[in-house]
Amino acid sequence: MKHTNRFGFTLVELITVILLLGILSAVTLPRFFNQSTFSSFYQKVEFENALTWTRNKTLTSQCAHEIRISSNGWMVLRDDDRDGNSTDNDCSSNSNPGDGCSGSAFLSFVYRNDNDIVTDSSQTALSGSHITSSSTHRLIFTAHGQLYDLSTLPIDLTTGCTDLSGQTPISNNATITLDQIGLTADGETSYVAVQ
Repeated sequence: MKHTNRFGFTLVELITVILLLGILSAVTLPRFFNQSTFSSFYQKVEFENALTWTRNKTLTSQCAHEIRISSNGWMVLRDDDRDGNSTDNDCSSNSNPGDGCSGSAFLSFVYRNDNDIVTDSSQTALSGSHITSSSTHRLIFTAHGQLYDLSTLPIDLTTGCTDLSGQTPISNNATITLDQIGLTADGETSYVAVQ
């Protein structure tokens, strides 16, 4: 008597299943392990961390900072050169303008070379080249907890003079559009979130 139930697989069935699994994995696995997906996610997180670090550093040090975003990328600069001697340790007063700066609410964000980019506690420059903007955005965090978005660079890049008198902080829930991402910002609390 011949049994119609069988619990094994034929060699042809096993080879067919192995071939189908091979084809399926060849098509789908590269989508899960695409390096550009991880790279773009890392760049976004790195920029978001820089925004948070800059806001916190500004408020705790009472020294204004700027995140400058251009077509070349982004960098964090600190209010610098208040007394005209090109040092980085003179951000103690809002009433001591650097050489060439005029106006009561000026800030001086100098970018002469890469040494002017702010570094974190591990001496890593806070900058990146993957988050860009075709139009310049200067997100200026003030010691009073306000946030400004200016689109023009300082006229004199040696002194970096920026006068905020007459400027208005970013409105609440303002949207800033960059090339790869969007930002939501509040000028009265200097809070910025990546969308």
